[in-house]
Amino acid sequence: MFVSTLPNVTSKNQSGWLVLSRSGIKLMSRSDTHSVYISGLHRLNALKRLITNIISLTFYCLQNNEQGPCMIEVSLLGARLTLSLTAEAWQGYSGEGALLTSLVSSAEQKDSKIVNDLLQFDALINKKQLSNASALEDYRIERALAYLAVCGKLGFDAYESSYFHRELPEDPNRVLKDNPRLIGAHKLVDQIEKIDEMTWIVNSTDDSYRVSIPTNQLNCNPQCTCSWYLKNQQKKGPCKHVLAVQIKEGIYEL
Repeated sequence: MFVSTLPNVTSKNQSGWLVLSRSGIKLMSRSDTHSVYISGLHRLNALKRLITNIISLTFYCLQNNEQGPCMIEVSLLGARLTLSLTAEAWQGYSGEGALLTSLVSSAEQKDSKIVNDLLQFDALINKKQLSNASALEDYRIERALAYLAVCGKLGFDAYESSYFHRELPEDPNRVLKDNPRLIGAHKLVDQIEKIDEMTWIVNSTDDSYRVSIPTNQLNCNPQCTCSWYLKNQQKKGPCKHVLAVQIKEGIYEL
């Protein structure tokens, strides 16, 4: 019933929280228990082509009913189809940068080469086996896999919660060379003043920004005073000022 009532691809953008009720699935303007946020409901219209074969739908979303990107896994007879939706219907994936931190360290690049040489086009990648074969710690394996994923050598299966080996017909170095935030960060590396062990001033062409990174904490959340950070927080990865400090100081999340 839900799939059959999806709006046409040319319909006006409808966004909100999908809530399961006794009468079916409803699109609401407010979140509720176990609700799922969808931006651009019309983007799911393609599911109508599979309507007679759909067994179930599984939604992978941000925690605490936050608005943002999501993935919809369609269970079919003998197959699974995954649709990935950006945070807004008009957005592409070029601005997403959750894995940018994995690109700034030369250590990740070296580890990823070791791991890449061990990949055997496995349907699912066993991190423990990679760790044993490469003699790299688990966190270094995780970083290397993230690096390879950004470079188009790995995919991620949400159902299995695991990477799988697949090569995209793209130049992997292009990801590093053409990422504007990463390019901007490298240009700012020489414009950084260290205030103390957790604070830096990054002098950009338009202004100076204060970057704070609690280096005494694992999985720390860097902060910056720039407008990009104030708007996006941690939802799209670090801003170029935080990246610049991480490159200069060799600070990377574990």
